Amino acid sequence: MTRVWNPDSERRDQIREDIMNRLRRYRHKLAEYHACRDLYNELYPSGTHTLSGMPPAQNDTYEPERWAQRRWDMRERMNKSLDDMLTALEDTEKLTESLDGNEKAVIVRRYFLGETMGEIEEYFGIEHTWCSIIHKRAIEKLVKKEFDK
Repeated sequence: MTRVWNPDSERRDQIREDIMNRLRRYRHKLAEYHACRDLYNELYPSGTHTLSGMPPAQNDTYEPERWAQRRWDMRERMNKSLDDMLTALEDTEKLTESLDGNEKAVIVRRYFLGETMGEIEEYFGIEHTWCSIIHKRAIEKLVKKEFDK
């Protein structure tokens, strides 16, 4: 079978590549989100609501207030970073909501849970060829959905 080029084929290929990259990076982004959230909560547990633990001021009565403001600004930047990561994760999850049962199950098990195609085939009791067909069909539905936007 020969593939014919048309103006939309490059755009579809780019969309397919973007979707695959988003799906492949999902687990890494999820782990990064949890690690950053835990680190931020450890570094800035209360967001500096009080001036306890402030370094002593040296000839400047306003130093503790500036220090507290810097800590508060840093916490705000960290919270924005976490919100951005969470938005990217939710966008990837929403992407798969349009799929039906079998296709969604294969995509979720493959990319969100990190199972191999062999494990998915064994879990569902299907042949490799059929599992690949379901996977390819799911990816094509996602590409079509994004292309039609």
